[in-house]
Amino acid sequence: MQEEILHRLLSAFVPKEVPDHFEIREVRKEYKVYRLYLVEKSDKAHYPPELSGEKEVVQDGYMHPCEIRTFPIEGHETFLYLRRRRWKAKGTTQAYHNSYAFTEKGIKCTPKFGAFLKEIGRGEADQHW
Repeated sequence: MQEEILHRLLSAFVPKEVPDHFEIREVRKEYKVYRLYLVEKSDKAHYPPELSGEKEVVQDGYMHPCEIRTFPIEGHETFLYLRRRRWKAKGTTQAYHNSYAFTEKGIKCTPKFGAFLKEIGRGEADQHW
């Protein structure tokens, strides 16, 4: 029940696909900035496709976090930090990870936020928050 509530709440602030693959671990509110830290889920459904036929899969650390800018929350800049897991078949050294398309190529913000900034022009965007 609580996980469902968190999932719905998180969906209000991040692209709808993010809560399907990531769990929120921490929220930091700094001066005029919100930072939401999320970690990739560790269940079998989130093993990389290259490992689908393996009998035993183990975690092999994490990738560097991906920083994504999204719509402001309460007038505060908002950044998502997505931390993907590295996986490998037990007893091997080759590591794999999942790839997600939460940003457009060449920008470090969600596609909807990028389209919003493009539409109003960057100079005008600074006046909104």
